[in-house]
Amino acid sequence: MKLLPPPPRLARTPPASGHLAYLDGLRTLAIIAVLVYHQDNAWLPGGYLGVEVFFVISGFIITHLLYKEWAERRRIGFGAFYSKRFKRLSPSMLVMALAVSVWLVWRHPDNSLQIRTDLPYALGFMGNLQYIFAQRSYFETIDRPVFEHLWSLGVEFQFYLLWPLLCLFWFRLPVWAAATLLVAGATASYGWMAALYLHLPPAQDPSRLYFGTDTRVGAFLVGALAWLWVRGRKPPRELQGLSALLALAVFEALLLALYLLDTNNLYLYKGGFAAIAVLTALMIAHCHLSHRHDPLALLLGNPLTAWLGDRSYGIYLWHWPVFCLSLPFVDVPLEGGKLFALRLAVTLVCAELSHRLVEKPVRQGALGRIWPAFNGAPRQRWQAVGVTALLLGAGIYGCERLIRATQAAFVQAAAAMPVAATRIDGEDEAMPIPPVFVASVLIANPPPVYLHREFSPPFLGPHIGKPDVVIARASGHLPPQVVWDKNPANGYILRVRNHPKAKAAYLAIGDSVMVGAAAELLRQKPDLMMDAKVGRQLVEAVPLLGSADQAQASTVLVHLGNNGPFNQAQVNKLVNSLKNGQRLVLVNLKLPRNYEATNNRILEKAAEHPGVKLVNWRSVGLAAKDVFASDGLHLTAKGIRLYTQTLLKALTEADHTPPTASAPPKPLTEASVGRGVLAAGVGRVN
Repeated sequence: MKLLPPPPRLARTPPASGHLAYLDGLRTLAIIAVLVYHQDNAWLPGGYLGVEVFFVISGFIITHLLYKEWAERRRIGFGAFYSKRFKRLSPSMLVMALAVSVWLVWRHPDNSLQIRTDLPYALGFMGNLQYIFAQRSYFETIDRPVFEHLWSLGVEFQFYLLWPLLCLFWFRLPVWAAATLLVAGATASYGWMAALYLHLPPAQDPSRLYFGTDTRVGAFLVGALAWLWVRGRKPPRELQGLSALLALAVFEALLLALYLLDTNNLYLYKGGFAAIAVLTALMIAHCHLSHRHDPLALLLGNPLTAWLGDRSYGIYLWHWPVFCLSLPFVDVPLEGGKLFALRLAVTLVCAELSHRLVEKPVRQGALGRIWPAFNGAPRQRWQAVGVTALLLGAGIYGCERLIRATQAAFVQAAAAMPVAATRIDGEDEAMPIPPVFVASVLIANPPPVYLHREFSPPFLGPHIGKPDVVIARASGHLPPQVVWDKNPANGYILRVRNHPKAKAAYLAIGDSVMVGAAAELLRQKPDLMMDAKVGRQLVEAVPLLGSADQAQASTVLVHLGNNGPFNQAQVNKLVNSLKNGQRLVLVNLKLPRNYEATNNRILEKAAEHPGVKLVNWRSVGLAAKDVFASDGLHLTAKGIRLYTQTLLKALTEADHTPPTASAPPKPLTEASVGRGVLAAGVGRVN
């Protein structure tokens, strides 16, 4: 029975420092993929999977470090291990969190609530669990969730907590048994992910699968399996050439997967994550056993990738806040490549400063030199940790008091605003504004979902009262059949729909943007049938079109896609669901998110169908001033009027568009879907 022996001499002995240059290359690949994806998911649709590459690398390294200590001392120093992991992750994260919190309070106080609701969980490495319990979506990014990316550190640290304990047992097993357990564990994790995905209701957000430690631990175990595979192996010299060619093929396959596995891919949760992990592990195993002139090892271990890989953690920490605080045409007058260059420059500067001033000093023992108690006896270390936690808590409490004071100032300023009139069609009339708009004014009692913070005080015209008062005022301007669904917890409007008694010629389906403009739309066109719902995804429009009332409309207007990416198959299904004689008006998107360009291109493609018209709301909105609120998506009072005029004009023009009966749209086929997403996957929105 072959047990795990002490570390033998491998084919290519790592340097004395234990640093493996090819891992820096893989880190560089992973962080570049994440950066490109967060800028524009059309550039690299599967770039978010760079996080999976990071997880595999972590599993490999941590297993190597734990076994090295166990082989030398036949025990694992848990205190020292957790202390090193904490000092590796926490100092840079604390500095980033402090800097970003100050910037939020100063420049974006209406977004500062997350300092109190999200940051404590993130600093405690439980952000992913908090997002699961709060049913937070990873793929629906509204507002500025500057700490959301720290979820991955939660998954990583939770693995660190459990894996050393399991290794005490695992290191004592025979090699075949150790490998069997790793394969079984990884298979169980990815199998559990697939099972949960298959049981999701249609249109259910799969963020639970993305955030879950149980569904993501498979990547760490695959990394540990790669470490187990390379131990003691020395491939025959005559096979190294063939191995190099196969490794380059694996590298190309990984790049191809990062391009093909977009968030709507049917196979993402049914083997896609596992494929990324296995490809990464194969590259690690090859580079670890290869000779020094191996092409892939040289490519991954060059000086540039070494520099970027050494700073990849800092780049990951800083890039997301930088991206969230530099929204196109909201914070900076740039988009596309120019905006990406600016964001990249700021991120690299912040990461370099963090590397030089925080990461390297801490790695070299700065904490011990600054406070000897960190290197003292166990009792002294615990005292030092306690005092540090006390100071950190005091700092967080101080930030919270500052946030509350800022919020109180906004409430006081809003209360002091005189009631103003909004001029509509030459008449002075106070335009009813649903309470979906007033969350930033009522910020002292904020809603649990950030989606409703669409207005900042400078954009408010009339003084807004309590939600019930506003609903009564709004309903006074609308026909009695209009129904406003409220969130019972806070009174904010979630859905607006109506049921005209007579047959309606027009049907409008939308999300929170249309909810905000509902009162004005129905005021100017009372016979419009509407169904607008906060957070609605595009696939949810298909069942609405199938209902008896909605099927009567001769023209259907759909403005959806702000809450997440969709694919061609889902839009094709929407087009195919139209009845003969119906016309479809699609409204493109203006939102500062990485899926804007992709969604708009798909909508442009759909407009090629007979009977389908596209409204270029993005161009109309950007051409005017003071149209969008502080999130760059929802509308000011002026924006509501422009939005209403644009949509009603499009409905009028659609009457002159030939209906779908003249040339039915092409049926949904594999060729029309693209990238292997079939009709069976329609309704699964990520």
